[in-house]
Amino acid sequence: MITGSGQGIEHSIINNNGDGWFTSTFEGSVTLVPWTVDNAGTLVAPDPSAPTLTGHLAQWFGGSFNNKNFVVHDTINFTGSSIRFHAVDHTSIAAAAGTAPVDFHIASC
Repeated sequence: MITGSGQGIEHSIINNNGDGWFTSTFEGSVTLVPWTVDNAGTLVAPDPSAPTLTGHLAQWFGGSFNNKNFVVHDTINFTGSSIRFHAVDHTSIAAAAGTAPVDFHIASC
């Protein structure tokens, strides 16, 4: 479970052709509390065997789409307690003949 406070902004637009763009950004202080889950994936209770982490989170998410293509991507950076985490994700599909979808997820800790 993540709780935090900071600054964020979200922006989205769709034009008359139905093309759209959206982004969101958050930066601030957060606390990450690991929880146990049941077999259905439902949160049960804080996990006493895992450490609570506090630190700084910077997150960006964005995407764009039209009637033939779309792309979504994000970056996440967390620095705190005794850990540093960075992740980048990207997925895109283009309608051009012979163009394969692109999908990658990179994370380091």
